[in-house]
Amino acid sequence: MRQPNPKRREISRHNNCFPRRKSIPFGSKCEAELDESGFTIPDKMSAGWWFGTEQYAEFFQATIERVEFS
Repeated sequence: MRQPNPKRREISRHNNCFPRRKSIPFGSKCEAELDESGFTIPDKMSAGWWFGTEQYAEFFQATIERVEFS
């Protein structure tokens, strides 16, 4: 089942960096998709803390350079 907006996901997560384990917004986004062999996959994505706020701190980026199905 496909999510309502698979290109953007946001959740509230606890972060061990805070003394009281405060929950903060965490999220990821798909910036581009690749259609290959009948499949659609994200080929450029990122994720970070404080998602959707001015404090957004991206810590993960990925780009799919090659895909191979067997």
